[in-house]
Amino acid sequence: MLVSSSYCYSDTTYGVTNNAAIAGLTWGMTGILPNGADGSIPYIKVDIHGLTYRYTMEKDPSTGATVYVRNKDLDGNRYVFEERDDWAAGNPGGTIQKYVRFPYTSASRFGDGSIDVEGDGQVIDPNVTYNYKVEVDDRLMLCSATPLADPACPGFDQALLDYLNNLEANPDDPFYDEWVQANLSLNDEEGEQEVEETKMPEEKLSNFEKKLGG
Repeated sequence: MLVSSSYCYSDTTYGVTNNAAIAGLTWGMTGILPNGADGSIPYIKVDIHGLTYRYTMEKDPSTGATVYVRNKDLDGNRYVFEERDDWAAGNPGGTIQKYVRFPYTSASRFGDGSIDVEGDGQVIDPNVTYNYKVEVDDRLMLCSATPLADPACPGFDQALLDYLNNLEANPDDPFYDEWVQANLSLNDEEGEQEVEETKMPEEKLSNFEKKLGG
């Protein structure tokens, strides 16, 4: 009736998002990252380990500006990611591209992203993409479908208790009937094997006696 396994299989994939800043200099992470990135699916874990950004700065060479590319930290700190570009006076502007890598960080911490300008200047043609890793825990996925799949599943004890209580109220449970029939069939097969094993010596003995009598 119950299946128990000591193994935990995990599928891991790596990917890169589409341009998060395609609609402007601010963006939400919903729809940018894979499903489960916000931590809402217990058997899916998404980590971000870097991003690439590119933009063009338009400014007067005589003035200075600072550009910040960043994401708010949903865990309470100000930003989970922030990169600063200085466009000092004397710099006429232009296009910049950066590849930033950092330790794997839970995607559930990444809040709204933005490219912010302090000083005189304008950012155009922004492009921001995130590098991520997705891990799927097969055992937890099975547990999510039915806690009775494995005694190690969270909520197994309560699910088993609920099932047994329901079985008392509904003795004609088809799942229980299938389990009983499967075990009866198995017992019948074992019984037939035992009968065959006891018959073989008698048949051999009878043939032996015929030969002696002949």
